[in-house]
Amino acid sequence: MSDLGKIVTLRYKNREIVYTLCRKKVKNLNLRVRAGEVFVSAPKTVSESRINDFVLRHGEFIRRAIGRTAEPKKVETIRAEEGEKHRLLGKDVILKVMKGRTNKVTLAGDTLILTVTNVFDDCLRLDTLSRYYHDVCVKTVGAALDRYYPVVSDGSFEKPAFDVADVTSYLGKCWRKEGRLRFARLLAQYSPRAVEAVVVHELCHFYAHGHGKDFYRRVLRYMPDYRERHKEFNKTKGYRI
Repeated sequence: MSDLGKIVTLRYKNREIVYTLCRKKVKNLNLRVRAGEVFVSAPKTVSESRINDFVLRHGEFIRRAIGRTAEPKKVETIRAEEGEKHRLLGKDVILKVMKGRTNKVTLAGDTLILTVTNVFDDCLRLDTLSRYYHDVCVKTVGAALDRYYPVVSDGSFEKPAFDVADVTSYLGKCWRKEGRLRFARLLAQYSPRAVEAVVVHELCHFYAHGHGKDFYRRVLRYMPDYRERHKEFNKTKGYRI
């Protein structure tokens, strides 16, 4: 099995640990951190609760290992607090925190309203906001994939499945042999036009692994303004959510 397995999210000291669980023919649990991502390989007979306990016991190691990994310069961590400036789909919004009967996020003009049952619970605020950004990212990437897959593939490969993860070391990743894509949750902060640029980039990896001249010629064939769209990632800060 490849590294593309089940994504599991745990809470460790007020931060998320997101790891990819791969079931393999191994005798012991194994954990590694690579390019800012956490991977765990486990025997098929080991329960997920036991695996989660194993990951949490190595929480400090994971935190330090990820800290040593170079992340994009313009990425910051937010706290989901009242008055924070956020970015959603390429537009600036201000976060308003309210107490309510349910945990949800709604957009009203340039105000992002975070409603939670306990406004003093840091984890609850972050989890609720993270889920909202995750859903926005899934919807935006899905729309971009629906639009550009027929154009890029021209029937030469099947429409890939995709998932969204809390990563900052890349915006998108392609597993050509498995027919799958993975995108960073922080893409929800950027405009749909910028997200489309990332989707086209990853779709073109079904033709080539690297980033040579031929690769970018293909990208520009399907999206002539690709470079202009991609500039948004250099101009605008992203916030880790």
